[in-house]
Amino acid sequence: MGKRLRHGVKILAILIFGILVINLLLLMGFEDGDIPNNFEYYQKMASDSRKHARAVFKEILQDQSKVISDNWEVLNFTKFSDNDRNRPIVFIGGVPRSGTTLMRAMLDAHPDIRIGEETRIIPMIIQMHRHILSSEKEVSRLQEAGVSETIMEAALGAYIMEITVRHGEKASLIGNKDPLVLLSMVQLAKIFPNASFLFMVRDGRAVVHSIITRRVTVTGFDLNSFRSALQTWNRYIEHMHKQCLELGLGRCLPVYYEQLVLHPKIWMKKILKFLKVPWDDSVLKHHETVGKPGGISLSRLEFSTDQVVRPINVAALSSWVGHVPEEVLKNMPQFAPMLANLGYDPMAIPPNYGIPDELVRNNTQYLKASNIFPDNSIPKDTIERVRKNEEALRLAKEYQKSRI
Repeated sequence: MGKRLRHGVKILAILIFGILVINLLLLMGFEDGDIPNNFEYYQKMASDSRKHARAVFKEILQDQSKVISDNWEVLNFTKFSDNDRNRPIVFIGGVPRSGTTLMRAMLDAHPDIRIGEETRIIPMIIQMHRHILSSEKEVSRLQEAGVSETIMEAALGAYIMEITVRHGEKASLIGNKDPLVLLSMVQLAKIFPNASFLFMVRDGRAVVHSIITRRVTVTGFDLNSFRSALQTWNRYIEHMHKQCLELGLGRCLPVYYEQLVLHPKIWMKKILKFLKVPWDDSVLKHHETVGKPGGISLSRLEFSTDQVVRPINVAALSSWVGHVPEEVLKNMPQFAPMLANLGYDPMAIPPNYGIPDELVRNNTQYLKASNIFPDNSIPKDTIERVRKNEEALRLAKEYQKSRI
């Protein structure tokens, strides 16, 4: 009976996917990931959770110098089958341009973890699923056909798991990195009872500057208005932040991009401990495995690919300074109240994120001195697209030879 039920769920998943694709054009008008635009809603939500939020995030950021032991509980991943929705899985997300690609690249360098490139289809399917269930007419039709909400969620889970498992190599811990998938944290936590969530948090001013300058198309972001884009960032991050708090630190770990960059070893130990995966130094040298057999695979279509091929450095942390309109700077607390709630000083120009570790300082100094990528194992088309400079390539090859 169990096999027949599983077989039925798979067939149903395929049928539902067909229905979703047919309805795709009808559903493309959604905005802001179903985030309410009502100002009073956000004002009340911020008022209710501000004290608790600040306490939680202060706890996360405190004692940066503390050395975490290499000994912690490691999960036995072998007892789960490939497509078992009860197997551990990690979802990495946040507002786009918040360091999600760096996070997944560092984890992909670990021999026991495979995240892979963005799928983009997973958050789209989740949102379409939500739209169908929000329509009384569609729900009535499904009920008449004997398709309950429980069956719909099982089918959605089977679809997500199939994509996640099969779009890359096998690994003990698999995951998905689609930034906006964290708009559905609570729903995913219900579908995948052993899922963990890495919530990437970055200074909203840096996020908006990156989105606008790189012309990254994200639903709801006006690329011609810093103020409007910043307010959209505030809505997105508040929605994700609320869900992360609801799940608790046992299932959702906020990871500050600035702190990950400044103190990569400390934070990667926190993250691997959270995921119950043993420590491995390879997570601090992700750039050395790019493009190699069994190494990190990067998509040429993702905007951060040309950055994560480099070792961890601080070049991008304060690149937004000097590019924010004066009117926005003066009213920053009003336009983006989540900056202060997350621990950022909205009026600090330039910001003080902290002092980088020695590893990061050395990486940054090397990149500034050579102005090149430090590893010629980077895919050729990526090098040509980002750095068309024969002298730089010659120096890169010499650097590579010096490491052999």
